[in-house]
Parts: sequence; C-alpha cells; structure tokens
Amino acid sequence: MVDLLGAREKIPSAAGTCNLSWEQIPQVQRLLDAFRCVGRPVIHIITTHDSAYADAQWPHWRSGLTGENRTFLIEGSWGAQIADELKPQDGEHIVVKKGYGGFSNTPLDTILRHLGITTCVVAGGQPPSVFQRRCAEVSSITII
Repeated sequence: MVDLLGAREKIPSAAGTCNLSWEQIPQVQRLLDAFRCVGRPVIHIITTHDSAYADAQWPHWRSGLTGENRTFLIEGSWGAQIADELKPQDGEHIVVKKGYGGFSNTPLDTILRHLGITTCVVAGGQPPSVFQRRCAEVSSITII
C-alpha cells in the first residue's frame, strides 16, 4: 500500500505545518519496482475532498483549524495527485480515502481479501498519526 501524494511543499495541519518527506520517493519507488518485478499487487491510497470539504471525515478540516490554505487535497488539484514517480500502472488499484484511515468507508478491505492478501507492506509520506491509524485498522492483516 502506497500513500504518498504529489504535494511538494509544506501543507497545513491542525498542529502547524507538515513537511512531507520527499526524500522517501526514491525508496518507495524501489519498493514499487520490486513488487512489480515479482508480480505482487500494489494498491495506491489517496486522499481527496470536494471543494467544500463536506466529505472530509476530519472535523478540523471543516472547522478552519487548519488555516486558510486548504486547497491542496481538493479533487483534481496538484496536491491530490499521486507523485509522478509513483504513478499507478495498469491493473493497480487506487483507493480514495476521506479521512486518516485507508479502511474507513473504502473498498480496501474488500480488495485485500479478494486478492488473498494477508500481509501488507505500507509505504508513504504520511504523518505518524496516519500510519498508526492504518496499522491499527488491520488487526487481521500483518503489516510490515
């Protein structure tokens, strides 16, 4: 599972700004290449919202606690795109999430079960709270 969007600058968060680690892209790219080379499934997870953030599961997005510049996750915007170096290939799944966890109100669990996946390798540039949430959601799947 890959969760690394195309936003290449500091983005607002409830606790200030979050500077995504773009140094991670080459490592994630090597991991993707290795999975693709041996025919293992790759699932991309992205976060997008409508322009009013009415579909955001995070209440602080609607309340304005993140400040004025909240446009980077709007559907179709530069920040809601997957980083060019990590773009999905034909046959790879893209799961759209509206909150922190990739399993909440998404088809991710169904996709994993359909593919018979019981162990996941998670890669991306999300803040630690997002990664911890994702791992906590998948108690029936081994996370590496």
